[in-house]
Amino acid sequence: MYTQYPHKKKKHVGLWIALIAVVAIVASAVIILSSLPDFLNPKNLGITYTEENYQSAVNKIGLNITFNGMTSDELREYTKKLKESGEKLNINDYTWEQSDYERKTFTLTSEEATAFLNEVAPAFYWFSNQQIKVGSDGKIEASGTLYLRKAVNELYPELSTKIPFPLFEKVNLYSKGSIHIENNSLTLDTDELEAGLINTISPQMLEDNAGYFNKLYSCVPGLEIYSLNVNEAGEIAVDALIPQKTIITKK
Repeated sequence: MYTQYPHKKKKHVGLWIALIAVVAIVASAVIILSSLPDFLNPKNLGITYTEENYQSAVNKIGLNITFNGMTSDELREYTKKLKESGEKLNINDYTWEQSDYERKTFTLTSEEATAFLNEVAPAFYWFSNQQIKVGSDGKIEASGTLYLRKAVNELYPELSTKIPFPLFEKVNLYSKGSIHIENNSLTLDTDELEAGLINTISPQMLEDNAGYFNKLYSCVPGLEIYSLNVNEAGEIAVDALIPQKTIITKK
């Protein structure tokens, strides 16, 4: 049998050599990537925040959230646990009721804006590990991780069936530039915009798809942002009609 079919053993040997080579390459890649945290995490802008920053932002915006009967301190502790676990909830599995709309005019520091975006509803939000940095030149740097698959399925379901390839679960983003919202219409003027390994996104591509960014805030029924920009003090200035009461219940 050996002399009759020698080529079969050679093929087995070649297959094992190939498998060992693949395993070695994968193992090397894991070791290299694990030693490069900045490759796996969004860009660090040096912005940190405290619980006081979060509470200050909530008081300025004026939010009273009830989630499955939980309010106040109980809800805050539950939110922290969800954030620590990394669990994500689908907004379409819940009923959202907004009421008590008030027009609010306020400013947010970099720390307050960062705290609010990370802490207000981490299990529902499409971003995590965000940092917002307002520069002295009036431009805003922003970094964070976008849960791409979640965002497309919940915000843009019409696109989910048109994309001819599987989506990454998440991708790191970084941008720097000017931002302005007037009457719920967003205008972006970017100096830099990176998505994962794509280091440059053209201004034309951004302009052509600007409408998709609007859904990040216009998905809140009745929310009207009359203006949002950076003031001379280097803070984000907001004038908006905001629901002061939100009740979230499982369907």
